[in-house]
Amino acid sequence: MREDLFKVIQQYKTNADKDGSFKKLDKEAQRYVEKTLQDYHDSGMNLAPEERKKLIQLQKEISELEQKGEANINEDKSKIEFSVAELKGIP
Repeated sequence: MREDLFKVIQQYKTNADKDGSFKKLDKEAQRYVEKTLQDYHDSGMNLAPEERKKLIQLQKEISELEQKGEANINEDKSKIEFSVAELKGIP
């Protein structure tokens, strides 16, 4: 989530498209640049600063909820008992 790197890569792609140098790169380099930009967009780097702050806050909340859910699952000691007849047909 480094905004400075995002801006540099985005500027490179824009300039390389204008002067045609992007098409001269090999396919792996083109794919790398495109996937890197896509990752930045997917992480919200293209959003306005206030929207990005809200996204980061939501991501933190989701992470905390995931941790609490995992802790609840790990701490649960409940059991369900089945008879042999109830298990019939289950491999």
